[in-house]
Amino acid sequence: MAQQSASHLDEIADLQSEGHYLSKKFQFPDADAVFQSIDKVRFAVYKKELAFSSGGFPPAEFISDTKELIDLPERAIILDLLFSFTRPQRFPDIHTLGIETLIELGDAAEKYEVFAAIMACKILLRVNIPTHPLRVFQYAGKYEYSDLMDDAAPFILDTPLLRILEFNMSERYFKAWVAPLLGSISEHLRNVAPERSAHDSPEL
Repeated sequence: MAQQSASHLDEIADLQSEGHYLSKKFQFPDADAVFQSIDKVRFAVYKKELAFSSGGFPPAEFISDTKELIDLPERAIILDLLFSFTRPQRFPDIHTLGIETLIELGDAAEKYEVFAAIMACKILLRVNIPTHPLRVFQYAGKYEYSDLMDDAAPFILDTPLLRILEFNMSERYFKAWVAPLLGSISEHLRNVAPERSAHDSPEL
């Protein structure tokens, strides 16, 4: 397992003598901000690019020089993609990402307000609706994307209601989606009960 993890990191980073990794793409010598992923990969980037393309990274006053590390809880693969969306270059191709990695990237993009990554993830999540409707619906409810919820809803009609109640959905969207569904189920049960009663009654 450790070998697989190291091999994966080797694809995006160089192992340093100090025991940490340095991103192959983000090791600019004149960078003025250094972030470190949870799996010990360091990304040397430019504050001005972060400020231009995002709204949620730590502001400049908290970054004094490249010797000060800012630890982030995200994995290196996620930060590698995320920082790629902040550069003045062609954005990374993320259409081959698995659904969980895509959602992980989307969560990070929402957290740090990397706007280009937010839109790219949203577009690809819509593509994933037929195969992963429940995960897309859950993500959409979390960030209040009603259009994604509308598109995913027809694919999850047979999902147990208790499963949907477990989602981290805002109160406003809970009232808009779950409450009407509860009402529809209650109405359906009221209509079915008399039919069953008449069907089960013995003939005289």
